Amino acid sequence: MELEEARQIRIDALRCKKTDDPSGESAGAVQLVCLRSGSCLIEAGGISEALDPAAVAIIPPNALFRLTTGDETADGIRIELPPELGALFQKRGFVSGMQFLRASDRFVCLRADEGSCRRLARLLTLLAGYAGGGRGAVYGRLAVIELLILELQQAIGEAQGEPAYGGGSEAGQSQLIKGVIGYINESYMEDIHLDNIAKRFWVSPSYLSRQFKEKLGFNITHFIMERRVYAAQRLLLTTDLRIAEISKRIGYKDAAYFNTVFNRITGVSPGKYRNQKKM
Repeated sequence: MELEEARQIRIDALRCKKTDDPSGESAGAVQLVCLRSGSCLIEAGGISEALDPAAVAIIPPNALFRLTTGDETADGIRIELPPELGALFQKRGFVSGMQFLRASDRFVCLRADEGSCRRLARLLTLLAGYAGGGRGAVYGRLAVIELLILELQQAIGEAQGEPAYGGGSEAGQSQLIKGVIGYINESYMEDIHLDNIAKRFWVSPSYLSRQFKEKLGFNITHFIMERRVYAAQRLLLTTDLRIAEISKRIGYKDAAYFNTVFNRITGVSPGKYRNQKKM
């Protein structure tokens, strides 16, 4: 059931031109509109805000919204977070994510500082690769959404003059998991595993494993697999590299094992995935 709930997250590519004036309705779901390049004006709930790559618009459920641009084209993504996601966050121990969704009852445009802007750009690059749905990397997509929400919560806290994540042990745990996921996203092609990741973050492997599982609902090994498979999918579609070479590039020396992992995550072999997508 948890997997089906996670699949309800919808991520769509967004391309806005002056002649398009895209509009829509959030239809019972919280929506996040994020630009990767360009700028536009977003209107929702009688409020207009400028949107650029350093900002994220949060559109509450059942709100009408419209995007308009000048002469330039704006590219980004739109993320639909269904009501069921709050319950899923709670089950996975991601309490702050649930609180964020409950609080998203009005249109607001958040702007990131320089450091957050760089982190936001990396997250949006990952999420853009998930646009259009698909079977693969469902939990990976959910984990990146959780990181994005943590960044937005930090921006909300800073705007209100509050600490980014409050205090207490839960805040430290969230920061730890956020750092670990960021490290895996940047280093998945290297020889990384639970023990050396734990050493890097100065915690015990058992503690890290427990916190990761409690926060995300699956273990570190599975997340590394999903991140590598996502990278492999991109290489399969955008290059003519042999599967054995792709296996090495994403961190698997054994091509046969890579085939097994890829099949487990996507339901098809790398070769079949490439052929299906190029047909």
